[in-house]
Amino acid sequence: MMAVTAAMVFSQVANTFAEQTFDWIRMTQYITYAADGVTETSRSETDLDHEGRITDNKVYSDGTLFVHYRDYQYTELTLTVWMDTYSGGNLSSSTKYQYTYLDKNRMQTTQSISYAEDGVTETGLTETDYDNDGRETGYRSYSNGTLSQQRRDYQYNGRTVTYWNDNYSGGNLSSSRKHQQTYSDKNWVQQTQSIAYAADGVTESSRIETDYDNDGRETGYRQYSNGTLLTQRRDYQYDGRTIICWIDSYSGGNVTSSSKYLRTYASIANSPNSIENVTSNSISIYPNPTAGILQISGNVSDVQQVSIFNLSGIEVLNTKNTTIDISYFSAGMYIVRVPTQKGIFTEKILKY
Repeated sequence: MMAVTAAMVFSQVANTFAEQTFDWIRMTQYITYAADGVTETSRSETDLDHEGRITDNKVYSDGTLFVHYRDYQYTELTLTVWMDTYSGGNLSSSTKYQYTYLDKNRMQTTQSISYAEDGVTETGLTETDYDNDGRETGYRSYSNGTLSQQRRDYQYNGRTVTYWNDNYSGGNLSSSRKHQQTYSDKNWVQQTQSIAYAADGVTESSRIETDYDNDGRETGYRQYSNGTLLTQRRDYQYDGRTIICWIDSYSGGNVTSSSKYLRTYASIANSPNSIENVTSNSISIYPNPTAGILQISGNVSDVQQVSIFNLSGIEVLNTKNTTIDISYFSAGMYIVRVPTQKGIFTEKILKY
């Protein structure tokens, strides 16, 4: 790809990702309705702090509390949380979990540990490896110290990754299946296609396809088993940060049920660290996209400070300089915020 002129390549990349914010990720509310489209059957409510970190999550079934994640404690890139499960409105179990993340976006988990009731003894462990581009390169899952699953032999081709998934029973290999996944964004978050193959590594056994618009919002979803449609989501309607859609289930090619879903997502613009949508014609930022150096020009004497945010709304750099080196940033979209005497200038930039 780099054999093409750099200007052509970077222009194409900028046009592809300029309107994508990838912030339709952290749901604050999720509701499932009965066939009438009115009666709630399940609900999930999530609270976030100003950095987009989860602070509380409750899941209800038919109006009764079913699961409660509580007592979130964050230390650098590590999260510890307790999960309470309820039966008939009564507490039935409490389990401690610990998650460690690759970066401050807290999307890619490098380690997950579940503990016994004593909160000390490990019962489950998962480990995930990533390369410098944030791409998954290894995965292992253990139960009581014994390997139960691993993903291996990752092969990347553009936005597509192929790997093998091994399952173990009693420490012995029980099955191996090839999987293929394709993503729409540089963060490797929004999956557009997922295929699982039969044991021969050629025959498709299942397929999932997801469509997104230029804002990274889901617009379509289809799930197939052995070539037959099982589930689809349709008739998406967006109202601000809320999406309503219908999900159809199929059997033998016929619709067996249709349910309405409602999901609400966190917004960067609604957080205390929000980036004001105010512009000033006296400021310009270039080059965009950039490999590392950003230059702020115009009435630079008006510049009080420069802040750069990732697309989770987290500030990753604060400086008074008008020539800024971001070569060490991960590739992706960022937002530059420049307060001036005439207002606040904001602009999306692409770091490649």
